[in-house]
Amino acid sequence: MNAVCMVIKTVGGGSGGSAPVADFVVDNYAPNIGDTIQLTDESSNSPTTWAWYVNGVLFSNDQNPTYYCGSPGFLRFVLTVTNSFGGNTSATQTVEVQSGGGGGIQP
Repeated sequence: MNAVCMVIKTVGGGSGGSAPVADFVVDNYAPNIGDTIQLTDESSNSPTTWAWYVNGVLFSNDQNPTYYCGSPGFLRFVLTVTNSFGGNTSATQTVEVQSGGGGGIQP
């Protein structure tokens, strides 16, 4: 009895794409307690996965999540993105939640 074995190996993405480069915008850099912050992905090269962290803790895998501000202090947002060509590039922004009054939208 003869047996035929064939191994097919695919290396890389094959179609010449690029790994994504993380970038995002925050709609409010000085929110008050009780406000929400809209985070909007502006990454290049078509990411397919998103990981949003606040102060080192994963809070969303949505592309454009909203974050509720429950207490005053600094929030460090990190977005990590990937696609089939690689990635794991990150972008970081910091927001200060105010204890009340005087919050604002960045111009």
